Amino acid sequence: MTKIKELEQLFIKVVDDLEDYLPHLVLVGGWTPYLYVKYLWKNISFYPVTTTDIDFGFSGKNDLLSIKETIYSRLSKLHYSERHFQMNRLFPIVPLLENAGKSSKLLIEFITTPTVSESYIETLVGKQILVNRLDKFDILLRDSIQIELIDREVSPSRMHFIKVPPPHIFLFHKALTFTDRENEAKMAKDVYYIYYILRFHPHRESLYNDLTILNFPGERKQAVGNLQQFFSRVTSQGCIMVERENGPDDFLKDIRKDAFQRFRELIHVLNR
Repeated sequence: MTKIKELEQLFIKVVDDLEDYLPHLVLVGGWTPYLYVKYLWKNISFYPVTTTDIDFGFSGKNDLLSIKETIYSRLSKLHYSERHFQMNRLFPIVPLLENAGKSSKLLIEFITTPTVSESYIETLVGKQILVNRLDKFDILLRDSIQIELIDREVSPSRMHFIKVPPPHIFLFHKALTFTDRENEAKMAKDVYYIYYILRFHPHRESLYNDLTILNFPGERKQAVGNLQQFFSRVTSQGCIMVERENGPDDFLKDIRKDAFQRFRELIHVLNR
């Protein structure tokens, strides 16, 4: 079995296990482009490199009347492993799911905005799980769409609707925040996800129109500045990151040049 298939099986199991909580969660991390291509666009065979983290965001705006137990309680009953951050402290933890042979694993991480109350977090997630609060994160949770997640091979009898950001919002948020990353490897993945959407979105004009009407003037200026810094030349750091993350390509000989052209076009769109 391929590594991506092992990870996908784990991903589907996490979604199955969190079924009751999906109305309150938005998938926001590196699995999002994978869902775009497989379940939203449905016509691309070149899948993006994904991650070993599943990132769920929540806004704190949905009522939690239907929640009978926290996510921590649910996953503990299902015997998820836990990653601890300090040897002398039991909490907070990040839930961890491993396959039977422990050759693949997924961390389940949760993110919200700085304004969400502690009581909301404790009711939904549980105080035992680490929840990251990020500035600018509210943009990513705007106008989420639902993707019908069904895979007859991985989970024959299961179907879910999972919330994700629209592709233009996901792309814009990455352009706005990738320079905030302290980890260069994560920064490179963010840049690659932008490139992936620019390259494989089946309706480029629609994507550009959606970006053009976004009403975030200050954030647009910052995103453009970030992109200018990393994509001013074919030899710029951003183009090299995309080339490295993409790897060998059967369809393009010069990934670096292609990335440069697409990002310069994106800068033009955001400057409209």
